[in-house]
Amino acid sequence: MALTNVEGHMVDTLEASKLTGPLPAISGAALTGLPASGGTSVGNDNIIRTNSSTITQTTSTIPAGANGFSVGPVSIESGSTVNISAASVWTIV
Repeated sequence: MALTNVEGHMVDTLEASKLTGPLPAISGAALTGLPASGGTSVGNDNIIRTNSSTITQTTSTIPAGANGFSVGPVSIESGSTVNISAASVWTIV
């Protein structure tokens, strides 16, 4: 199965049986606007990423049309705000 001309559309579900063959190689070399580093990594080959359990920035914003995730539980410090823009999702797992 090939997905073609899907710009501007969202695929909600796709059966696992339809996913055949190798996945394409994807390079992140051209990504811009990324923070200098995320949370620390631990374990052999830095396999485990960590994040703080408390949001302390005065304002954190997920831009319109973007998604973000955190591993919880996560608390938001008094005086801090998390803004989730239109067409955006913040998932805490």
